[in-house]
Parts: sequence; C-alpha cells; structure tokens
Amino acid sequence: MDTSTTLNATNGNKQIERNYKLALKQFINKSFPLAFRLSHQLYRCSFAEYRQGTISHNLLVKIISLYLVVTGVCLKDHRLDAVQANVARNSISSNEVTNLIRSIWDARVPCEIMYNFHLMMISNRDLISDEAEYIRDVVGSVARLDAGDKYAAKLRDLAVFEILPVFNRFDDAAALLAGDGDDDAEAREKLARIKTESQDRERRVELKRLEDEKRKSELREREANEARKLARESQLKYRSIREIQSGYSTDDKRESVVKKKKSRGNGREDLVVRLKYLTRLVMRYMERNYMVLIVLAILVFGSMPFLKRADLRERFVETVKMAFKFTYV
Repeated sequence: MDTSTTLNATNGNKQIERNYKLALKQFINKSFPLAFRLSHQLYRCSFAEYRQGTISHNLLVKIISLYLVVTGVCLKDHRLDAVQANVARNSISSNEVTNLIRSIWDARVPCEIMYNFHLMMISNRDLISDEAEYIRDVVGSVARLDAGDKYAAKLRDLAVFEILPVFNRFDDAAALLAGDGDDDAEAREKLARIKTESQDRERRVELKRLEDEKRKSELREREANEARKLARESQLKYRSIREIQSGYSTDDKRESVVKKKKSRGNGREDLVVRLKYLTRLVMRYMERNYMVLIVLAILVFGSMPFLKRADLRERFVETVKMAFKFTYV
C-alpha cells in the first residue's frame, strides 16, 4: 500500500485526514487493535463524506485501502479480540465492503483498492465463501485493468502468480498473460516455474498422504495382530484355568470316594471290635458265674411242666431276675 499522506483534498476535512494519518501511524507501530478501530470508523464515514464533497477521491481511496490492509493483516495474524474479529469478518462476508465500493465506482474500481481487497482475501482464504465466483471476480478485475493505473501491474501479478496458482488455475493465469498483449517471456517462465513447484508440492503432499496412510494401515495391522495374539493368550490361560479347576474337581471327587470307602471300612472294623469286646465280656461273665448258669438251667428244665401252664414270658423274666438276685447274694 502506498503510504503517502499527500492527499490534496480540495475541500478536505482536516479532522478525517488527521485521523487517517493517526490510524496509519498506529498500524506502522503495530498497535493493531487501535489501528483497526480507527480505520474502521474512517471507512464507515468516508463514503458519506465523499458524496458530500468534504474529502477528495484520493483520500477516500487511501482510507478504504488502509482499512483493507489493516483488516487483512489483523485477521491473518490473529491480532484482534473476538468482538473486533467478528466485526471485520462480517464486513467482508456480508458483502458490505464490496457493495459500498461499487456504490461509488460500479465496475471501474481503482486498482489500488482491488489490489488490497484481493490481497486481503487470498491472505485469509476462509473469507472466500464461493471459490468459483471469487475466481471469476479476480479474472474480471484483471480484464478491466486501467493500463494507466500504477497498481495495474501489481494487481495482474497478484492474480497471475499468486491467486490463480493457489487454486491450480494455471490455464486462466496463462490466458491473462496472453491477453495482456505484451509478450513477456520472463513472466511465462515465472508462471511455468510456479506451476512446476506447485505440482512438486502436490506430489510431495500426495506422497506424504500415501506414506501416512501406509503407516496407519501398518499400525492398524499391528494392533489387530496384537489383539489376536492377546485373545489367543487369554483363551489359552482360560483353558488352562478350566483344566486346573477340572483337575481339582476330579481330585476332590476321588478323595471323596476314598473317604467314603475308608468310612465304610472303619464302620466294619468298629463292628468287629465291638463284637469281640462283647464276646470277651460274655466269656468273662460265664467264667465268673458258671455255677449260677448251671443252677438256672436245672431250674428251667425242672419247671417245664409248670411253664407249660403259666405264661412263658413272665415266668422266664421272673426266673432271670431270681437268678441275678441269687448271683448278687
């Protein structure tokens, strides 16, 4: 942007001119928020001032160009707070800027304004909502250049060597060079070099994309293999645990059977021991009381006729009782 402050305003509003110089100074000193606020205020009021004849055409162009440059730099480098950034973006996305500019110049917008406008847009590509429409606007701007405008060459070079190559529109760029009417071999070579560099970048980007995709695929394959390996190991561990649990269950069953067998064997042994003990007890009793048993037997056999007439059970019980009493005596 031409920073000349020689504005030659015939009916110049000295306050607006001073504010322009102050905004320009703040921008040069990198006081971006203040520069944006001042340039935005100037930009909003400058159209009405120009229609009223209080500022010159040159001052209006400088004010609009300053606003476009400040807005482009501040948005690109994130120099504004959220409120100011929103104001700046809305002024572009709502077509406020282009509508106000065309309300003054229609289709013959000064090259300085168009240069700074397209420089702002290509520096902040997120502001471009319709790529095809924007490219048509760029091509149309170059096609309508005023050869006598000192910014005409700058605007053409910006379009041919920067804007159109970004969108891979090299044929349109070559067409603009050819339509210029000036056979500039150096310009054609420069465009060819830019095209080659762009294609090389695209190949590198594509190669990197393929390499990244390959690494991701290999990583997914390694992760899948690792998952399968872990699944197999987990299955083997589970199978081993089941086998161990099954072995424990079998051992428990065997031990239970052995215990039951031992229990039955111990029962029989206890019975034999008890029978032997009882036999010894009877034998000792008979050894000690054999005389009583003999007397008891004689009494029983001698009382057989009587027992036939009496109740056998009662007599037998009484006899046994007598025998024990006799034994006691």
